[in-house]
Amino acid sequence: MKPCNKMSILLALIVAGFMVNSLALAAAPPNKIATGKHDLSFNGASILATSPGAGAGVLGDQTCIYCHTPHNAGSNKLLWNKAGNGNTAFRLYTSSTTLSPSAKASLKAGLSANSPSLFCLSCHDGKTAINVLHAGGQGAAAPGGYPANSNFAFGNTPISLPNTWTFGDPVAGLGGASGDDLSNDHPIGFSYTQAQLEKPTSLRSTTDVANYNTESQYIKFYGSTSTLECSSCHNPHADNSTSQDYKPFLVMMNTGSALCLSCHNK
Repeated sequence: MKPCNKMSILLALIVAGFMVNSLALAAAPPNKIATGKHDLSFNGASILATSPGAGAGVLGDQTCIYCHTPHNAGSNKLLWNKAGNGNTAFRLYTSSTTLSPSAKASLKAGLSANSPSLFCLSCHDGKTAINVLHAGGQGAAAPGGYPANSNFAFGNTPISLPNTWTFGDPVAGLGGASGDDLSNDHPIGFSYTQAQLEKPTSLRSTTDVANYNTESQYIKFYGSTSTLECSSCHNPHADNSTSQDYKPFLVMMNTGSALCLSCHNK
């Protein structure tokens, strides 16, 4: 039997790496919101369509309109169709000594009004009604401080996410009973670029984060300062039914804490 030379070993490693990358790319879930957990129409997997008091969506099978609208959007970003977020001043995670000085200062100041995470929190804060749309075309004007002419998407009273749809607090939801307490959840809304400059041995650069995992989807940052937001780690449009490895709506598998280690150099 001939001994393996260096070129043979190198070739074998390249082929093996290609195979692993191909498998990872194939494993990444496609974007498919229709019939999934984020589909609030009566065709979706949302339990809201059958939960007591909620009723089936009066907008029928219009999957996208529960979050987006092609005309008269409440926000020009994402053509957002929610009537608004009841909370804007969130208490964020600041207790860790590993946070950089700039990140801690940013987190103490709270989320900015332009934070993409507010779109997620317009449902997931555990307090804001999720069935009130900016432009639904049906229903009555919504009470409770929502903008005039807001419409109920389903049912006839504002409702919040059922416990099985919330994260963090098992009763009240991600934001706790008050709807604004995110102090026990991963920090969001801070500049990852600045944090990495201050903690270069603890956090990977944005370039390294993008290259760390070989999947077609990976952690994303936002804006000129590369802020880390809810949708950095979660993809609301992902097909959440294909694999347990991607729940809840993760942008990449977290096997072996891969998601965490994409940023944290441990």
